[in-house]
Amino acid sequence: MCELQGSRRLEDALAELRHYVDLDAHCVLAVDGRKVLGSVIFFPVGKSSVATGYAEKIGAAPDRSILWSFIWVDKSRRGESIWARMNEVCLSEARAQGFVSVISFGYETEEIYRFLIQNPRNIATEVIDYTGRAVLIAEI
Repeated sequence: MCELQGSRRLEDALAELRHYVDLDAHCVLAVDGRKVLGSVIFFPVGKSSVATGYAEKIGAAPDRSILWSFIWVDKSRRGESIWARMNEVCLSEARAQGFVSVISFGYETEEIYRFLIQNPRNIATEVIDYTGRAVLIAEI
């Protein structure tokens, strides 16, 4: 499992993320010089049995959905709209690839979860993820 918590050097973060290539994963990293300020990974739901299980539980089509996970922003840089900018990059890329919905889980911080839950496009499901928070789904 990828845990990009705390300040990270870019080289270290990239090394940790290499094993997601098999999932056709896309990772958006917010960087300042060689320091990683935030990350989010998204990949087609159908590439992961765990993600497919979540999709089936909430009624989403695995072949038309992406999964967001490992959502993280450096504590020292929160409040600077870093997550919002990474969010837009992810959604633009997913739309360009023909995906229609995004499933979110694996929130590393309460702040990120609160940001997502306040987005009017997101719907909290009754499915709980490994962090104890509701899995979210939204049209993109």
